[in-house]
Amino acid sequence: MKNIFLSLILLTSLNSFSQELVKSTAFTIPKKSDFFQIIEEDTKNVTFFFSNKKKINSIRFNNNFEIIDSLSIAKTDKELKDIVGYSISDNKYYNFWSTSEDNELISQCFDYNNKKVSNNLHKLDFGKEKVIKKISIKNVFYVVTITKNTNILNFHVFNGNQYNKKIVDLSERVFYNFEDEKTSLWDIFSGVTSMESSLSLQTISNDSPASLTFTACKRKCYSYNDSFEITLDNNKKFTQYININLKDFTYNCAIFNQPEIIENIDFTNDSNSFLLENGIVQMRLNSDNMVMHYKNLDNILIKSHKILRDKEIEFKNSEIYQENKSVKSTRVLDKSNQLLRKIYNLNPSLSFYTKNGVYYVTIGSVSTVQNNNAIMMGGMLGGLTGALIGAALTSNYSINNVNSYYDRKVVYMNCLFDQNLNHLAGDAKKLAFDKLRVFVEDNKNLDYKTVFKLNSNLYFSGLDKETKNYSFYKFTD
Repeated sequence: MKNIFLSLILLTSLNSFSQELVKSTAFTIPKKSDFFQIIEEDTKNVTFFFSNKKKINSIRFNNNFEIIDSLSIAKTDKELKDIVGYSISDNKYYNFWSTSEDNELISQCFDYNNKKVSNNLHKLDFGKEKVIKKISIKNVFYVVTITKNTNILNFHVFNGNQYNKKIVDLSERVFYNFEDEKTSLWDIFSGVTSMESSLSLQTISNDSPASLTFTACKRKCYSYNDSFEITLDNNKKFTQYININLKDFTYNCAIFNQPEIIENIDFTNDSNSFLLENGIVQMRLNSDNMVMHYKNLDNILIKSHKILRDKEIEFKNSEIYQENKSVKSTRVLDKSNQLLRKIYNLNPSLSFYTKNGVYYVTIGSVSTVQNNNAIMMGGMLGGLTGALIGAALTSNYSINNVNSYYDRKVVYMNCLFDQNLNHLAGDAKKLAFDKLRVFVEDNKNLDYKTVFKLNSNLYFSGLDKETKNYSFYKFTD
């Protein structure tokens, strides 16, 4: 279909210390539009969607960011609220919108083979179910719910135009609350912490290094191979783990005890964890010491590291940094006891990112947002306009990750480990994600910002408010 609102300009490239401008395109974006993107994992195509009150426009790019197709559809009479996920099947893109009704979804099918777009209304029978996650994994969209006062998880599965419901009944499993008492999975998910609201589950993706803001949550989900995996750190003595096979919806559960540490009679302990593809890393600490354990998923200890208040940290590969509301407001802390005290006083977490067999690790802590009005002013949305783009949408993960330190205090150090968590010597270099954070803060004149991973590279794109050029930048580690 002929593109009705774009015109291409010449390819522009340049190399710099932190990024490469790989493409710049003249865009005329309909006024007051919202925006999101989908990365097609098999073909490496990138599809952008622009939505305003009248119409939804889609533009598809190949992996060289050349426009190869476009489609559009008028808005339906039914009020569309948030984009919450997508599915891809046979060159058809299905975008899923929530409506004002909690149990309704509208799927919009962008059929690029037949050059048409259609709508379909889905009424889901939730009954006593409450949604804890909406997520797209390997081009399949899942609405994950928990049945009230039970240990039952439900997966509403949308694979293209096919819908199925799968039930994962964990009634035979035992779960514990923060006081070591037996409880229901419902009670754990309905709890509130300083970093997360009730009935929420934080996604962790390996597309870019997960921020400490995301990993500080006590309820996290990961997707490795064909599994949907959940870690629960509501209890400071152990991590509760659930692995659900997305092919047959069988499950496996385990409990990983947190490390033993030297107790401080004046302070309670805190803990958290980070799940890897073949193991789990747990941290437990107080203001005097921290212990980090790496175990495989058979619960066998592989490696242990310690931080003591009065000793130099042997496994750090960077200075100890403190950011105050901005990456541009950073100072260096010179003592390990400062790290322990500040980590303990905030929300402790750790983040692992693997590249070429090396784990790039961030250990630290993050505050809650210091100015609640900051989110309302759009600081966390990275330039996205309006409110139609659901925070849970997979394509929003990376830009929200980049902006997640906005208006927070963050304390951290960087470390390098091999696959068995043996410490590696050398300075921790700046990753693409680190360079991108600085670039975003330096380029506040850009709208419609997005971040995505393609061909193992991290890309950022945005529209210059003055030139109206939409540019794609590549960031490399």
